[in-house]
Amino acid sequence: MAVSVHLTNDGPPVTGELRISAGGTRVQTRFATAVDLPTQSDKTYVLYAQPPAFGSQLEVVLVDGDRTIASAKPKYTSHDSSQLVVAVVAERPEAIIGGLHLLPNQNQIAPSSSAWPRRTCPDRVEAWDAVDRIVWQDVDSERLSPAQLAALRGWVASGGRLVIAGGTAGPGRLSAFPDQLLPYRPVATMDVPASQPG
Repeated sequence: MAVSVHLTNDGPPVTGELRISAGGTRVQTRFATAVDLPTQSDKTYVLYAQPPAFGSQLEVVLVDGDRTIASAKPKYTSHDSSQLVVAVVAERPEAIIGGLHLLPNQNQIAPSSSAWPRRTCPDRVEAWDAVDRIVWQDVDSERLSPAQLAALRGWVASGGRLVIAGGTAGPGRLSAFPDQLLPYRPVATMDVPASQPG
């Protein structure tokens, strides 16, 4: 899973490490990334961590050498591994989510559907693993970073299902998607009159 950490620094510069510890006191797995926080900085870092198999606690710690500068215990929710998880990347995701009528799985667990803003699409393929299906509609693919696009391609290659729906913006919104992600490359749009009552 991805954990977004927002850091601001109004004091002296900090060069350190942001760490996530998972699994409680007996079994700990640590994930970390280097941080650079000049004075008056305002940055967001994203760390990727495997949710703990035992326990339900994560701790995020900012350290500078042996000194702990700040810490927090974020709340999170783990889905049942058999639950279908659908992410909707769309200009108006609520309409799509409201129109999805998916059946529960064999354990009678209903699917989980949620909006996923384009800016939060992970830039590492591991962070896409919790999602089974993605519905993409009317969001400009050009706004994906190269890392986000590479992660999406890796997720599809490993079995993820990407549903691309049309919209009002035309085929230009799909221009950054490689041919391997598209069932075909649309080149034009046309207006069709509404059906007349018969």
